[in-house]
Amino acid sequence: MKPIVAEQTRIRGWLIFFLAAISLLSCFSTASSDQHTLILNTPGDPPYHYPKQNGILDLLIKEAFARIGMEVRLQSRPPERSLLDADQGMVDGDAVRIGGLGRQYPNLIQVPEKVLVCDFVTFSKQVALKPSGWKDLKPYNVAIIRGHKISETHIGEPRSLVKARDTEALFRLLDNDRVDLVVCERLFGTMKAKKINPRIKVLEPPLVTLDFYLYLHKRHQALIPKISEALQAMKKDGTYQKLWDLGRK
Repeated sequence: MKPIVAEQTRIRGWLIFFLAAISLLSCFSTASSDQHTLILNTPGDPPYHYPKQNGILDLLIKEAFARIGMEVRLQSRPPERSLLDADQGMVDGDAVRIGGLGRQYPNLIQVPEKVLVCDFVTFSKQVALKPSGWKDLKPYNVAIIRGHKISETHIGEPRSLVKARDTEALFRLLDNDRVDLVVCERLFGTMKAKKINPRIKVLEPPLVTLDFYLYLHKRHQALIPKISEALQAMKKDGTYQKLWDLGRK
């Protein structure tokens, strides 16, 4: 009986070793397949970003990285947290921000070619105003989104200022008459306003029109010129406009 028991023990040992080896190889395989997938934060709302990765920004960024042989996935984060996590290297970058943030977030490098051109506009439910600039908001109770650097930089000192955590909270403040005006990017602000209260309107003209850029963590510095060239090529061959139109649908 002892030789049989010994043989069974030996077989079990080899079986355990074999299963462990398969599991280890599977882990290596998964790591290898994931090592070229970059994760980028974005504070963007629809139509720029959707969880299914089919918004304007999702499509543009995925195409740019595909052209240099890499995969990328965008994930939604609150604006300020989005930048902090990217700067600390917890993710690979931030998908779209105003230019010049490298001074404040030194670990992030701006890709030179712009990704988007966006309007920041004022929304109101009751106030009739034709703003000629940020100074015209001074007599009002205003809300902005915390972490939207352009708003935080230029809002000045209105009668009162509330910083909302996200777009939903921003427009709830306006709908509940907690503030007179809110400032937000035109496209995703308009979508959210229509959902919350169709009486909320955009006040024209925009406060400012700005170029927005992709930022990558400094560990990906070698990718910067490649991504910039890919974005330029997309604009020249018509792909950029096609993806923009597709993401707006």
